[in-house]
Amino acid sequence: PRFEPDHLAEAVDRVAELGSRHLEILELVLSGCTNQEISHSMHLSLGTVKNYVSALLLALDVKSRAHLVSLFH
Repeated sequence: PRFEPDHLAEAVDRVAELGSRHLEILELVLSGCTNQEISHSMHLSLGTVKNYVSALLLALDVKSRAHLVSLFH
């Protein structure tokens, strides 16, 4: 299943409520970056990136990174 336009806007709103860093992380995840690549490019620890990704999964009610990506593509 994919987000319809209204649902996509709601999903982005939910992520935006978490903060701008979450949106940055989401963009990098959607572009195919690994946690390690995100960690390096944003100068964050790997654990911090994992926490951000976990928060995104929870906020969007998805079970995996692959599911997250499939919803937006």
